[in-house]
Amino acid sequence: MKGPEPQHLHTPGDASPESHQLPPATGMALLARCPAGILIVDGQGGIAWQNKAFTRLTGHPAGATPGKAFHELLVPEDGPAWRSALAACLAGAGGEGLEAGLLTAGGARRLVSLQLVDVTGDPAVRGVVLYVSDLGHWQRQLEELHTSKTNTKVLLDTSPQAYFLLAPDYAILKYNAVAAQYVRLVWKRELSEGDSMLALSNPSDLDRFRTNFSRALAGEHIRFDRPITYPDGLELWFQVQYVPVYGESGRVEAVAFTAFDITERKQNEQSLEKLSLVARKTDNIVIITDAAGSIEWVNEGFTRVTGYTLEEARGCTPGSLLQGPQSDPATIAHMRERIARGQGFQVEIINYRKDGSPYWLYISVSPIRDEAGALTGFIAVQTDISSRKGAEAERLKLIAELEETTFRLRRILDSITDAYYTLDGEWRITEVNQAFEAMTGLRRQDILGRSIWDVFPEARALKFGPEFRRAVSDKVTARFEEYFPPLDAWFEMSAYPFAGGLMVYSRPINARKQAEAEQTKLIGELSAKNRDLEQFAFITSHNLRAPVANLLGLIDLYNGSDPGDPVNGVVIEQVGQATQKLDEIIRDLNELLSVRKQLHSPLESVRFAEVFDSIRQSLHLQLHTAGALLDTGFAVESVHAVRSYVQSILFNLLSNALKYRSPDRILRVQVQTRREDGYVLLSVTDNGMGIDLEKHGPKLFGLYRRFHTHVEGKGLGLHLIKTQIESLGGKVTVASKAGEGTTFNIYFKAAP
Repeated sequence: MKGPEPQHLHTPGDASPESHQLPPATGMALLARCPAGILIVDGQGGIAWQNKAFTRLTGHPAGATPGKAFHELLVPEDGPAWRSALAACLAGAGGEGLEAGLLTAGGARRLVSLQLVDVTGDPAVRGVVLYVSDLGHWQRQLEELHTSKTNTKVLLDTSPQAYFLLAPDYAILKYNAVAAQYVRLVWKRELSEGDSMLALSNPSDLDRFRTNFSRALAGEHIRFDRPITYPDGLELWFQVQYVPVYGESGRVEAVAFTAFDITERKQNEQSLEKLSLVARKTDNIVIITDAAGSIEWVNEGFTRVTGYTLEEARGCTPGSLLQGPQSDPATIAHMRERIARGQGFQVEIINYRKDGSPYWLYISVSPIRDEAGALTGFIAVQTDISSRKGAEAERLKLIAELEETTFRLRRILDSITDAYYTLDGEWRITEVNQAFEAMTGLRRQDILGRSIWDVFPEARALKFGPEFRRAVSDKVTARFEEYFPPLDAWFEMSAYPFAGGLMVYSRPINARKQAEAEQTKLIGELSAKNRDLEQFAFITSHNLRAPVANLLGLIDLYNGSDPGDPVNGVVIEQVGQATQKLDEIIRDLNELLSVRKQLHSPLESVRFAEVFDSIRQSLHLQLHTAGALLDTGFAVESVHAVRSYVQSILFNLLSNALKYRSPDRILRVQVQTRREDGYVLLSVTDNGMGIDLEKHGPKLFGLYRRFHTHVEGKGLGLHLIKTQIESLGGKVTVASKAGEGTTFNIYFKAAP
């Protein structure tokens, strides 16, 4: 409960409650620690789960409620309202709320606020999350105001809420210390009885305030949560109430207006949402344990990688469940020592899945402590690095195999006898050896005396013809390599002129050529991986540095000795922004990794019209809002490619055309395909703002490169397009003129 320090008053506004966002079901361990009472009910209102805070609030133990209908815990007259709110929530009305009387385990009635959030679509929850808040404290204060005037000032001045008692003409009849302090801080004046509440409201909120005030005068009790943004940019959340006050005649004679600062609660809820979302959506393994190291909760990534469900893992230590014969004893001892000391650590270790298969992990463990600094548990984020370890092993294996192949090839070449033959001045074959016969399949008696150009007519137009003539005419040794189609072989040739003609040594070098090609391919693959590593190094060293530095600076600014310091609100808001920036960078990394993972995805026949129609449907609202005109002409109906790449390329090009459309004309986009020089050309042309290619051309496809900053974007789309089309063996070109429009030409390698 907040103390009576000055509160920021919420500006009177809509009576409709703001929707609450339910943390994903993967955050069940976090929900279990939430200080607010939380239930999960099914579509009929049956209780599926409750946290400890609900047990403390009602006295109903967790084992007594599963399967019981929630309306059985309410006073009978509030049952219909509960069922109506549940139906409205399931019908998509958003976060529904109501006040009701809740029966405790001892039979006492307790006034509570109920907020409903539909997450039946979440496979980990499949139900409605119900937030239960105790309203009894304030309700008892209101009752005491009616029954004991002598306690009025004490109750009001000790309340953490700003309180105003208003006459029907908006005049302030009474107020408490929090209200006076608020007016003094915000409006720079002293509050007096008789002042008009209209003078303490923002002009833009007056109509809504009058509407809610009139409803309260008519006998309606109004309560809602709403944020307010102050001129300095600070955003705070308030819980606002309009309570009708009845006189002895039974008629409403005044309205009690209260505002309670719930910013901290909202920020905790939002932080919980973000943490839960990250825990659920991340590809990494997330484990939460108690202080002794026993598992309390795991995310879907844990189950996907290890094969163990939460039910199977709960209560076990990660080591006892996952370690095996190849797990390094020294690493295990290090982890146990750090856990025993309540300290975090980072290690790499081999663990084992449920099916017994090993995998490599990078593990980062951090302790969890309460406000008093006491250890309450650990959170471990684990990354499956089996692919990286496998790639390292494969790279070493490939290098070893390449060295072995090179050595074997050298040994073979050194151990064989070259094919040998001689030619006279008329190019007639005068002598051959057995190696020549074995190499060509020709017998010496069949070819001696014949012209080399008659025996091998194809050779005249290849290097053999001009190089042999050069050797004879210039009296020099001719050394060259050439492919000879009739024998389907590469040859290393050495031609030595002599007085009677030309002496030729020939050796087949197919194996060497193949090894060189394989080596070139391996070098290309290693270079590509090195570029990927450089790209990751760039992102992590440049893009992560700024938000992390910002976070560290904000932490230093936080006034821990005075949580109510207004600066703390700004700090927390900017921490959220920096965290959001980190989340965006991590998402970008995941997207780049996803593209790399798909480099070996199977190719299939992808129909352009089918993919384009799907993208047009997904962007229907944006296209309709922009009034865009789309022209398509798929002269080539399909392409042999990775479907997800074609979808990504078309989506990025069409969404870019929408983002960077010209405000001076209606957006027109032409999408066409045709064949061109062994490629299937996908051409996307728009009449948007265009790009100054002389200025931006060299860095057009760079990561995080943007050329128009007045619209939202991250500079990732064009980089992905270039990466994806080049991985398919294609290319991309751009023709653009600032102020006129842009044409992107995507060249898919045509199927043979």
